[in-house]
Amino acid sequence: MMALRFMLEVFLFVVLFPWIVIFEIVWFVKCVKMARVLGGNVKDGMDLWVKYIKVGLEMNKDFVVNGL
Repeated sequence: MMALRFMLEVFLFVVLFPWIVIFEIVWFVKCVKMARVLGGNVKDGMDLWVKYIKVGLEMNKDFVVNGL
């Protein structure tokens, strides 16, 4: 049973991790573009992107602690 779980985790890492990285890169570029449109600079876009990541992690933590 442990081997099956390990194989599943490796498979999901290999399949899902690149998609997550691609999505985060696209989202970062979008945040920087929107900051530039609104008169900011790259640092403002990066700050916005980091805030989105922090909020997402907090939501994930809340979901794990409290469940559905």
